[in-house]
Amino acid sequence: LTDWQRVPLPPESPLNARNPWRYDPYTGILHCDGTGLHEMLLHRTERGDGIFHAEWRYVGTPAKPEAGVLARTKPDNSIWHRAELAPKNLGMLSGAYPGPAGKTGRFNSGRRRPDLLRKSDEWNVTELVCVGSRVMLHVNGVATAELRESAAPRGLLGLEAEGAPIEFRAVKFKPLP
Repeated sequence: LTDWQRVPLPPESPLNARNPWRYDPYTGILHCDGTGLHEMLLHRTERGDGIFHAEWRYVGTPAKPEAGVLARTKPDNSIWHRAELAPKNLGMLSGAYPGPAGKTGRFNSGRRRPDLLRKSDEWNVTELVCVGSRVMLHVNGVATAELRESAAPRGLLGLEAEGAPIEFRAVKFKPLP
């Protein structure tokens, strides 16, 4: 995980002393015990147009499963684009952008698709497709949301831990011409 950086949420808060991220090189699985904390794991390389692919599943039966996959994100959290992984919000794309008078604006795109969540022992697939000013979300092969006017043509890729154990695998980025 040397190319990744932990960032607390909100970014001005202290980073939790407990590192919830653990990579198993034998299985290729990134384990995250997000119980009791909220943070991002951001890749240090800024990316533009491309497809960010991540496979994920919750561990056990958490009371309030919550997490996200992020693209075109700034470490200070002023701009972010998050694919919602919470079952109740699955299929939604949410985020923040610089608004008027220095305030942060928020957006939500798509519609909730909890029916797309696979059984607990199966892997889900989330893809954020970034092209020009557009950010599109696909969950398990279904297009669920689109933002047509992204405030960031480039940014960091990331994963979000929020209160529940989750696993990721096959986390990869394919640049687009």
